[in-house]
Amino acid sequence: MRPVTDLAIRVFAAIALLIVPVNVFYFLFSKATLWGSLLFLQVLGYTFQVDGYTLFVNDRSLEFVPACVATSAYYLLALLVLLTKDVRLKVRFYLFFLGAFLIFLANSARVDILLYILVRFGENWFDRIHIFFWHFVSSVYVAVVWIFLVYKLKVKAVPVYSDFRFLLSQSVFARKGKSTSRSKHRRLGAR
Repeated sequence: MRPVTDLAIRVFAAIALLIVPVNVFYFLFSKATLWGSLLFLQVLGYTFQVDGYTLFVNDRSLEFVPACVATSAYYLLALLVLLTKDVRLKVRFYLFFLGAFLIFLANSARVDILLYILVRFGENWFDRIHIFFWHFVSSVYVAVVWIFLVYKLKVKAVPVYSDFRFLLSQSVFARKGKSTSRSKHRRLGAR
């Protein structure tokens, strides 16, 4: 596929992913995250009930919202995969699915830890650690997952930047600059 066509398809897919009215990743991962996290509570012997996306544990109710499911992490991963140049389609799928799996595992562990803290230590500790996870750990984790995937799969391109460099090299400005520098070089060599 031609590089410009590939870029157009990837950018269109990224824009489509962002403007879809349904939160795709919440739809895909919410139930799995909720039920996967509850296995830990069962092992510890806690009783709980689930009603839709609301968890009731020890007289407390917690609603699973898109932030609980880490939808922004999945969106960021999808955008990084889509906006990386020179990656074969098979590798793109592998990048996303392996990255999504790693995010899912870490997010399930995060929910487990937060549920345990809520039940064992109360709402004050839950709120503090939840904010710490939300503001710091999750952002760093997605970056670490991306770096790991790029290293593991030997991806050489940088999202957006590599495409920008390619477009700049194909632009009128780059061609004009190249011919100017060549003519200067010829004049200097002629003397």
